[in-house]
Amino acid sequence: MEKLVAETGGDGETFGILGRIYKDRYEQARLRNDTHAAAENHEHALRHYRSGFEKTPSDYYPGINVVTLLVQRNDAAARAELEAILPRVRAAVRARRDEAIPDFWELTAELQLAVVARDWTAADEDAQLAIAAAPSAWMLETTIRDLRRLGEQMESADRTRLEGVCTTLQSASGAAELEGV
Repeated sequence: MEKLVAETGGDGETFGILGRIYKDRYEQARLRNDTHAAAENHEHALRHYRSGFEKTPSDYYPGINVVTLLVQRNDAAARAELEAILPRVRAAVRARRDEAIPDFWELTAELQLAVVARDWTAADEDAQLAIAAAPSAWMLETTIRDLRRLGEQMESADRTRLEGVCTTLQSASGAAELEGV
């Protein structure tokens, strides 16, 4: 795939796929406590997602992944880049939502971005919208996992607020499983 990108210049979707491959490798290395491989794959994922978002700034998928990877990196350069890109990604999600009835993943992207921005009012509202749109419990569980990963780098007060959002989603997830949704 990287050879194809080198030959053709790639498009936003191709960079998003490459980013996902390296993000999965980053997560696997992190679970193995292989800090060298984790750091290397993290940077590859970040580079590809950045390229995808720059190629197609209206596609929030690579942008939300840039945001989450920057939050996880949590150094001065990442915080500066996060400050610059966060409004752009939020605008891309908002524009997508304004075009049509939002789907679950658009709503949860907006939720994640609100959490990163520490916009707790929006996060609470977005959580309720996501619950209403969630077609299955596993989707809520995935969102909770992603939110908790974001919370790993937060101050205690923000982590407490985030845990409230996760508890709301978790309650809905359990109810959805009982109802067979």
